[in-house]
Amino acid sequence: MAHELNEQVQPVVLHVQSSALLADNVLTIKSDNDAEACSPISSVLTMDLHNLVIPFPDSLIPGLVWKDSVTMKGCQAGIPTSSKVTRSFLVKGDTLSEGDPVVEVVRTDSASLEGEGGLQQHRVSIQAVGSGTGTYYLDMSSGQVLRLTTDQIVNVELTTVANKSKFVQHAKQEFLLTP
Repeated sequence: MAHELNEQVQPVVLHVQSSALLADNVLTIKSDNDAEACSPISSVLTMDLHNLVIPFPDSLIPGLVWKDSVTMKGCQAGIPTSSKVTRSFLVKGDTLSEGDPVVEVVRTDSASLEGEGGLQQHRVSIQAVGSGTGTYYLDMSSGQVLRLTTDQIVNVELTTVANKSKFVQHAKQEFLLTP
């Protein structure tokens, strides 16, 4: 007999605030954790904002293609990092998402990340390369992102004086606009 476990996840309150400004197709992010040398929470928020706040063209006609790139400073496992993501976008066109008319935009990306720092008393370097996809569902009248799904695969290599470890990270995310 199979049992289904259905637990409610309790929200965790993180005392972090970030703000973003999109001007002239450049996203500037300011976090109250910017003073910290390496803040994993700010890194995750920065990545999420770069996923959600996209400088879309004024007119989204089916077949339209454009590219951009994003360079970010961050923190992985306590190690300061620098990453670059190159993104390609394609407007698929009008569709329905959960019964609502939307414009569907798909994204493919490639990413690289590197960093070096101390972890306890050990020198550690990290290098990663990956690729992914994202699908944006935009409100037809406002152009606002209503939903975003992402799927990424990243090959990571951690190096210390004594060891080299490699692993693959597969991440799927779904962002929904809540009223």
